[in-house]
Amino acid sequence: MEDSPSVGFSRNFSLSLRMFRTALQIRAKAVVVFFVGALFEIGGSIAIIYATARLGASLAAFVSSGKTTGIWIWLWLDVAATSPVRAWSSGSTPGCGSRGDRPGG
Repeated sequence: MEDSPSVGFSRNFSLSLRMFRTALQIRAKAVVVFFVGALFEIGGSIAIIYATARLGASLAAFVSSGKTTGIWIWLWLDVAATSPVRAWSSGSTPGCGSRGDRPGG
């Protein structure tokens, strides 16, 4: 089996930077909005993980001791953190191409 020619990391990195600069020149606002959305999604995912862990710890404390301190607040924080991330990831957010109005979509 022949080895296919591969492009090195530095070449890939320079091509990526060139495409990024070109995208910034053409549609700077779209690139900024994309990165802001990525930060929101990452932050939301971290919030989901933390709230779910705290909810699990509160439920374990409830089962073992009967104390209900903090269960409801962590349940609602978990629900509140999950809803926007789920809506954004599933494409049900308006403007995300959920109607199939993009070419190839």
